Amino acid sequence: MLEHFEEMLEEDPENPPAALLRRPELNEAQWQYVRAFFQLSASRSAGFAPNAISIVDAICYANAAGFCDHVYFLTVMQEADAVFLEWVANKK
Repeated sequence: MLEHFEEMLEEDPENPPAALLRRPELNEAQWQYVRAFFQLSASRSAGFAPNAISIVDAICYANAAGFCDHVYFLTVMQEADAVFLEWVANKK
């Protein structure tokens, strides 16, 4: 998703996307959660609308990626997922 905005910036440097101007600066630890969310989000199932990220998938990812606190990881993923699903629902 970030790549899309960066491509828009390259095409029109005088008119940067608002999302790039408002994005927060993240440290490496925070980027690990962002990357995890995008990877888990890409594997979510969908019917008429996207379904929530599976708890099993999130815990398996946390274990495989070496996150020590699986409960915290799951909480962050579920909170990010709730925001994403709300955004999708409001897009319609």
